[in-house]
Parts: sequence; C-alpha cells; structure tokens
Amino acid sequence: TPTTEMIRMAEPEIRERAKKISQALQKWGASAVSGTGSVGGGAAPGQDLPTTLIEIPVKDSEKAYRALLQASVPVVARKDQKKLLLDLRTVLVSEESSLTTSVQEGLSCLS
Repeated sequence: TPTTEMIRMAEPEIRERAKKISQALQKWGASAVSGTGSVGGGAAPGQDLPTTLIEIPVKDSEKAYRALLQASVPVVARKDQKKLLLDLRTVLVSEESSLTTSVQEGLSCLS
C-alpha cells in the first residue's frame, strides 16, 4: 500500500528527493533539513520516523500556508513560526513534479 511504502522509505532516499526539490525552490530560500515525521493514525500512533524536510522561510507562515492550499493542486505544509516544512515521506515519487509546481505557484502569489 502507499502508506506502507512511505513508512518503509529509507531516510537517505528521502534526503536525496528533498535536496532535488529544494534546488527547484531555491528562489524562495528552500533547503533540506533533518527532522522527524509522525506516523500517527492506526498504522503506528505516536511513532516518529527520521526524515528530511524541505524548509521554506516565509514572512507570514499562516499566509504562506493558505497560499499553498489555494494552489491548483493544494499542498498541506507544516507551519513553524517563520517557515513552512514539507515532509516528502508523505509524497509519492510520482507526485514530486506536481508538488514542486504547486509550491512554486503558491509562493509566487506572495511576491
């Protein structure tokens, strides 16, 4: 299942994916940073997994969060004060191009 695939994905693979997408989002200061993600739900409640996050600095995280939700393909990010965080453990490899385009679209609205 996609959920099992995401849970089992090796952190080094996620790191490489995050670096690639961060480069595509470099205009907005995106970078790949170490972090954790929660499995949650019925699969493994409360269990954290190591991951690499895409960190995007923003002036107003609430406004940026809403802008990503309004993209043609909505993107749900984590808000953390003056940055947004994207966890590729929740994104299938086949969705990366769409994710990148939607984040670019959403962030362009803030400029």
